[in-house]
Amino acid sequence: MKTFIISYIQNLKLEDVEYFIQKNRYSICQKDIETIFRYIKYKGKEIVEGDFHSLEEIKLEVEPATYDIIMELFQKYKCYLGS
Repeated sequence: MKTFIISYIQNLKLEDVEYFIQKNRYSICQKDIETIFRYIKYKGKEIVEGDFHSLEEIKLEVEPATYDIIMELFQKYKCYLGS
């Protein structure tokens, strides 16, 4: 599963993140959406491999409500990481 997730991250586009946010009816400003995309694209592999330090880093970059959403989703989907 990790290999699939890493491959998905490599092909991820900003539009994919925007679509996920709209589809799930999250209210996140464009600046935070771009930050989320950047972190997924460039730090996602580290997270998939078990280095969760980036989750603390992004906390300083986004609005508190956005960070809460990120952590909620991380808790929901971390089972796919084998964590």
